[in-house]
Amino acid sequence: MAFSCWPRHEEKKIETSIIETQTLETDFSLPTSDVIIIDCGSNACKVGFSGDNKPRHSIPTIVGRPKQKAAVGYRSEQDSFVGYEAQQKRAVLNLNTPIERGIITNWDDIEVYFDYLFHESLQLNPADYRILLTETLNNPNRNREKLLELMLEKFRVKSFFLTPAPPLALYAYGFYTGVALDSGEGQTHIVPVYEGFAMPHSTRYMPMGGKDIDKMLENILAQNSDTLYFLQTSTEREFLRDIKEQLCYVAFDYREEFAKPALKPKSYRLPDGNYVNLSNELFRCTEALFEPTMLDVKTGGIHENIFRSIHLSDSSIRHLLYGHIVLSGGNTLFPGLQHRLANEMRLMSEPDATINIHAKSDRSNAVFLGASLLSSLAKFKDMMITYTEYYETGPAIVNRKCF
Repeated sequence: MAFSCWPRHEEKKIETSIIETQTLETDFSLPTSDVIIIDCGSNACKVGFSGDNKPRHSIPTIVGRPKQKAAVGYRSEQDSFVGYEAQQKRAVLNLNTPIERGIITNWDDIEVYFDYLFHESLQLNPADYRILLTETLNNPNRNREKLLELMLEKFRVKSFFLTPAPPLALYAYGFYTGVALDSGEGQTHIVPVYEGFAMPHSTRYMPMGGKDIDKMLENILAQNSDTLYFLQTSTEREFLRDIKEQLCYVAFDYREEFAKPALKPKSYRLPDGNYVNLSNELFRCTEALFEPTMLDVKTGGIHENIFRSIHLSDSSIRHLLYGHIVLSGGNTLFPGLQHRLANEMRLMSEPDATINIHAKSDRSNAVFLGASLLSSLAKFKDMMITYTEYYETGPAIVNRKCF
């Protein structure tokens, strides 16, 4: 979708290839708007208000139901638990993730989840608010219609808008033309955007994300006798995510890094208080971003997909796309990723191409920030779907008005 009211700014050629920026803080004392932003992901949903520059809450996308009614003990009348509370009670709950690789797969649980989000996390009546919800680019039309029905029929919100996540990441950087590399828990999208328009014919999709890096790290550590024993339960495997987030990195040159004779190991404290030393495990798992065949994914690496995406676009705008490559999502936070990506892109691209990789320090929230900026535009409320429009036209209006 293009937004003609989006502020224009002069294109400037920037010679450096890595541009890091930081977002200023917001005062969260009171809601800043009647527009609630929900950035839905497979791992967590981030929620806040239009005008916020970061989410107020990030809630794991998990719903748990008691294995036995009496097992929960106190509050035994409660038949479902959401987010962190569900994780804490995992021993007596059956846990479900209602969003898989960006697609809602369990509508009963997602209704429970949204109810918790509104009434427990935000502590408000959704009928008093408008909702902007982000979605994956490959969200089926029927799912989009069901989301509209859920928000307007069940939660009675004032109006609703659904928009793809990757272009929002570009807006967070202040660009309306460029390429968004958005990599989250379950999937990765490379989306070129021109003058506010996402270009579907040039978009690339990789069915892999952070949870696949977790699984690869688990497989690598399972080969290590020092770490095998603490990978037996789901609770223990949660330490994999901590290892990944605290210690893993992307090698600038994989073969060269692997061949180093004196690679200094890093220590990690295990649940029992002992320490394990980790070395090449820490970059072997992240190499899958550039060599996804390691995960049996045959799409090419992120660098190859960005290159293909740019070259599937019109030749007259390729220099603009090369100049505004932005990183978004928690799966892009690995140290070394920007520099490796910039180098791989240089090796593939024309000698005179100016390649700029833009990386916010808080880029895991880039989609949320882009949604906050979009919803702050003067004309945004006119773009939203009201109950009257829904009643007169039916749920299919979401496929005509939100694209």
